[in-house]
Amino acid sequence: MRANDLIRQILDFTRSSVMERRPLDVMPLLEELTTMLERTLPENIKLHLQYQPGKYIVNGDATRI
Repeated sequence: MRANDLIRQILDFTRSSVMERRPLDVMPLLEELTTMLERTLPENIKLHLQYQPGKYIVNGDATRI
């Protein structure tokens, strides 16, 4: 699934494609970004993602968010 998303992103970048908007939960994206930033930031910088339990739904194209 991840490879499929990456290929779609590359294709979207190289050509104009129609956006497919649909309801998406952005929390998995935020968690993934937090993990990536924790690995790349210096050790003296601490990052903490704080949120209320639940789903955070937006209407958007998964490959462009």
